[in-house]
Amino acid sequence: MSFLVVKKETMGAVALVLMATILCGFLNTRGALLFVGLFSLALLFVLRSSIARIFINRPSIFVLYFMVLASTTYSYFLGLEISIWQIVRSQIWTLISIPLGLASYYYANSINAITIKMIVRFVEVWITMVSVLVIIELLTGIPISPAMIRSDLDSEIRLYIIGSNIGLFFLPVFLYMKKYIISFLSIFLVGITGGKTAMFLVFMYIVFSVFTIKGGRGKVVKLIAIPLFVVTLFFLSMYLHRIDDYIEHGDSWRHSQIIAAYNLWSSSFKTTLFGIGMGVPYWDGFLGSLNDDPVIVNSRFDIENGYLYLLTRFGAVGSILYLYLTLIHWGRYNILFIIDILVWWMGGSPSGGSVAITFVSFGISAGIFSYLISIDHLYPSKKY
Repeated sequence: MSFLVVKKETMGAVALVLMATILCGFLNTRGALLFVGLFSLALLFVLRSSIARIFINRPSIFVLYFMVLASTTYSYFLGLEISIWQIVRSQIWTLISIPLGLASYYYANSINAITIKMIVRFVEVWITMVSVLVIIELLTGIPISPAMIRSDLDSEIRLYIIGSNIGLFFLPVFLYMKKYIISFLSIFLVGITGGKTAMFLVFMYIVFSVFTIKGGRGKVVKLIAIPLFVVTLFFLSMYLHRIDDYIEHGDSWRHSQIIAAYNLWSSSFKTTLFGIGMGVPYWDGFLGSLNDDPVIVNSRFDIENGYLYLLTRFGAVGSILYLYLTLIHWGRYNILFIIDILVWWMGGSPSGGSVAITFVSFGISAGIFSYLISIDHLYPSKKY
């Protein structure tokens, strides 16, 4: 029976990776969005009872949704441009991810050890298979990994893999369960994205694991942390020139977005309090709205800074509600969530389809880790 369960989880993970790879390969970012959409619909069905409880127990989520809808409607009647595609492509996920992430946490924190093993096995297979595909792509140049975006800027190869943060979020779980090889592969997938903030977060998750996992497991984790730090430093060294360039010259791309978003947010009392809503461009973009390049068109709507994204879209009131709904509901991972948003939002925002996978994987890993630590206190000898 256990063999059949393992086989089922393995085949499920393989099927998801293959579907993501095919969709990304043929449809690029739209394929990635389609994959995330199907994945989210499946989760909405599986977690429907937990999601219903979240809405019942947190009426403030209705207030946030109503405010965003009202701001968007108000912008529409003012005659401002509204893009339904941009709402679907990017901004609606900020709202969807809240109940998905919290429901995932409460689900994972209440399941039994057998189900935990099945979920962790599923994630293991996902990370292993994606890592193999990435390595083959790096060696052969054949685009076979489930990458949403492939960038060779400044002669660097950077792959933005669907779910690359899953391994990061599960790192403390893997270390607790003595899955060290998969821990290294998780750092590899984060490192291949080339994100400066992502590599800093890897350090934080390793430090968190060292200080949180106690007993005999903790002693081993402290030893394993040394090579994990070395691997993280290796990836970080590959992008040191980007950090130097950022310190010396700044980031004109994000700086221009931040200034434009801030000017719009602070332009009136209404936008300061309640924002401009969703689907409304906040400036003309880098080359103007007449250019059909998707990057340029999207730059009229995307804000690569989480603080200004929330303030501009939701206003001060909506931003406070969003933070209230998400900041302190993650058990042992509470501190990690706060660190995540403080660092992540410097160069990103809680928007886009991938944020749904981010919140779900964070919620599941937080729930599992909190469960494991609580059981460890009661039954220190229990093995997983």
